[in-house]
Amino acid sequence: MSFIKKMFGSKPRIAKSDPIDVVRIKPDPMSIYKKEIEDYYIAASVEVGNTTTKCILTATNMSTGMAQHVNKTVRMTRDVRPPKVGEEVFGKTLTGVPFTRESVSELVSETIIDCLNKANLDIDTNLHFVVRSTGVVAGFASPEDVGSFILALADGCLKAGVSP
Repeated sequence: MSFIKKMFGSKPRIAKSDPIDVVRIKPDPMSIYKKEIEDYYIAASVEVGNTTTKCILTATNMSTGMAQHVNKTVRMTRDVRPPKVGEEVFGKTLTGVPFTRESVSELVSETIIDCLNKANLDIDTNLHFVVRSTGVVAGFASPEDVGSFILALADGCLKAGVSP
């Protein structure tokens, strides 16, 4: 009986979010003539972790409160560029690739720009908010190194054109 319950018992339910059509998100200049105006709040979540660097765009319909996935870009954190002459190395990835403030900020900036370009959105007119987070715990010798990493993440957002 136990074997049969395992085979035909409860199964996990995997939630799947269908991406929203970008045409619905962008403001329509002719929307003043429409009866219903769909207003979307677009937020980006940027995360640099031990293995991946991600930018996830979501759009929330301000009338209904429904949030939908727009686009997601994932890059490997180990693909950060090597340090240039004069740059200070403050940490390294799990695979031993060194981090500098400039190299991490360039990786973050490229990830944000790629994500928005694939979604055909503009940073200045369409993006409203950016959440920055990090899960990197490897290769830091002091709390100051973690602070440098967080500053590099913020610099990358500024380099991409996100307003402070």
